[in-house]
Amino acid sequence: MQPPTIFAPGYERARLLDPALAATYIAHMHVADPLVDPVMRDLQGMSHAECGRLLRAAVEQQDDVLRDAPPSLQRFVHEVSTVPAWYDRAVAQHGCRVFLHNSDQFLAAFAAGAIVEGFATMISKSFAITGRMIDDGVRRLKQNLRHLLDIFLPRGVEPSGDGWKLTLRIRLVHGRVRALLRESEE
Repeated sequence: MQPPTIFAPGYERARLLDPALAATYIAHMHVADPLVDPVMRDLQGMSHAECGRLLRAAVEQQDDVLRDAPPSLQRFVHEVSTVPAWYDRAVAQHGCRVFLHNSDQFLAAFAAGAIVEGFATMISKSFAITGRMIDDGVRRLKQNLRHLLDIFLPRGVEPSGDGWKLTLRIRLVHGRVRALLRESEE
């Protein structure tokens, strides 16, 4: 696998220092979402309205609508709706309490970090390619802060919780962005 053109000089320098780590880094640049990417491929030929209807049904777990959805979307919904055996509700609740007690510090740190990561690193390239940098920058930051809050509400990450729903939407949006980036000449 080759790095994106913009990373090539840095990759060559990194290979001289630690070839295995440089190769691992490049390999992970190409890791996507094995559940979402097939969904995006299957929805590609559908109308915007039909895609929206199916994706809303996935987030809202509307089984009657999902029966007619592509198998990839059905698999995605089934997988993300299954609570993993390692999930411990008591530990999650404790984490929620700690977060909410210190939310002002968490939110300030997150906002500062998101601004640096979102605008001063290569992450900004995807925003530029998709046209989301300038017009949607503040909106995106607000959405990220909302996601942080939603996942730390009690039961927020459990199926049907607000954080869970927003996480699904984010995974689906990221899948769409990856598809747009693959289509981009850059």
